Amino acid sequence: MVHLLKSGPAQDFLFTLHESLGITVMAVVYFRIAYRLTHPPMPLPPEIPDFYRIAGQSVHYLLYALLVAQPALGWIGTSAYRAPVHFFWTEVPPIWPENRAVSDQVFWVHLAVGLAIAGLVCLHAGAGLFHHFMRRDVVLMRMVRG
Repeated sequence: MVHLLKSGPAQDFLFTLHESLGITVMAVVYFRIAYRLTHPPMPLPPEIPDFYRIAGQSVHYLLYALLVAQPALGWIGTSAYRAPVHFFWTEVPPIWPENRAVSDQVFWVHLAVGLAIAGLVCLHAGAGLFHHFMRRDVVLMRMVRG
């Protein structure tokens, strides 16, 4: 966002929205993980090959790991930069000591993780469509129903 807009009210609004959504995602992901630990999914049908089982589980675990790390990286990077971190109309405390060099590095990792999440989401959606239209099995409907 720093490179897309000049510094000013529009950029401030977008940063506040980005930070607020990041904190919201953090809470939702932690709730989802707690729910998934107490409510395991239905087993895959026996006709699903082991390769697809392993690939699906790997993508799920990687997505969960990156979704846990992503908001924390943003919070650490913003804290190390010593900019305020907003959650809608409130400010949350910094969680990292001020260090601009660390902040720059963390933001590069934050960007890379964001791109990786986008790629995994596309892979996940594509796999669901592949199962539905090519393999004609129940995997997509299982994903939709939870």
